[in-house]
Amino acid sequence: MVVRNLTVPKMSLRRIRESLPFQVQDLLSFPTAEALLDFYPIKEVDGEGESEPQVSGLLIAATKDVVQAHIKAAKLAGRRSINVDIMAFARSRAIHRGVTAPGVIAQIDIGGGSSSVLISSGGVPQFVRVIPSGGNQLTKALRARLGIDEEAAEVLKMKLGLTDVVAPHDAIAATVIREVTAELLESLRNTVQYFTNNWPELPIDHIVLMGGGARLGGFPTALRDVTGFPVLTAQPVGGLELGPDVDRAVLQDSECTFVAALGLALGSKA
Repeated sequence: MVVRNLTVPKMSLRRIRESLPFQVQDLLSFPTAEALLDFYPIKEVDGEGESEPQVSGLLIAATKDVVQAHIKAAKLAGRRSINVDIMAFARSRAIHRGVTAPGVIAQIDIGGGSSSVLISSGGVPQFVRVIPSGGNQLTKALRARLGIDEEAAEVLKMKLGLTDVVAPHDAIAATVIREVTAELLESLRNTVQYFTNNWPELPIDHIVLMGGGARLGGFPTALRDVTGFPVLTAQPVGGLELGPDVDRAVLQDSECTFVAALGLALGSKA
């Protein structure tokens, strides 16, 4: 999946989509013939000099085989696919129904195999980046360094977090956690800084953090320290009516982990 900012001549959305294969090959690492392409318009902008008005937006590209594999999986599960969406957009819809939505926000999701940054202004996505690093990299590093299985590595990771005070027998594990997490934090900082430098008219108000990897102890504070922005935990169920059987305490403890699922359930018009 690739999401890139793109500016194109002003025309109907249908014509923009038809023209994408001829405009975006240099932005992709795979042939346009093997890609599904879409364009998410953000705003109209003036052309340079006497040129015609243009439209800035987001190019969304994915390889056909990846999308078709997901559709096939849904079919095998007895489900019918009615739409294809990207996780970052789904999460954004859920966030903008919650209490952490106003202003320009950097939505950061720490997943298993990757992390994503979506920056929105007034609920409209402005910028998306996917970072190929997440919580699984930390688990793998602990397994390799300590010679333990995956379950033990997960337990140790959540037990220690980013703490500076550890028992002597946990010192090596704590060092691994700090080192691997520091690399991810640096990538996130660089991504947020890139947006800040290139979109000065959209100053970020705060970060909304979500995903299973975000539950690592001390991670929100560390992210705040490296970026300089306040960090809030996603609260996507704000404003939604909950069923009588929902355990609110359990929900509040885990709601940052199912943001994408909620966004998909809300649908693209939410």
